[in-house]
Amino acid sequence: MFFYSMRHFADFHGRSRREEFWPFAIFAWATRWIGLVAFFGGFGMLSYAGNMGDETAIPAGGAMIVGGGVYMLWVSIALMSVTARRLHDIGMTGWLTLLHFAPLVDLALYGLALVPGSTGPNRYGDDPKAPATFAY
Repeated sequence: MFFYSMRHFADFHGRSRREEFWPFAIFAWATRWIGLVAFFGGFGMLSYAGNMGDETAIPAGGAMIVGGGVYMLWVSIALMSVTARRLHDIGMTGWLTLLHFAPLVDLALYGLALVPGSTGPNRYGDDPKAPATFAY
């Protein structure tokens, strides 16, 4: 389920079980700090290069800024998409994922992610716990 979230990092449609949401949310929460350290560390390297006249640090600083920024963007989009699908599973709108941008208020999203999903299909799709049916 974790790899499903990574492959469908920008898919805001459908439903996600708690089994898919929690491993990815924990991964995103734990590793976003890597992106932040790289991003702001890159600015530190550029500041060092400017103050000390060491032009060899400029490409590394720029790469850290770009790499950290791209990683943070990927993690943010992926976390918002899996959160939207989790909210769809409990019958709520995915627009609530915008609460990720409100400090401390976003903790309510994690509380909602604990709620069991609705049984059977809802307006966002089929029940992800339902047995799969295959057409032959």
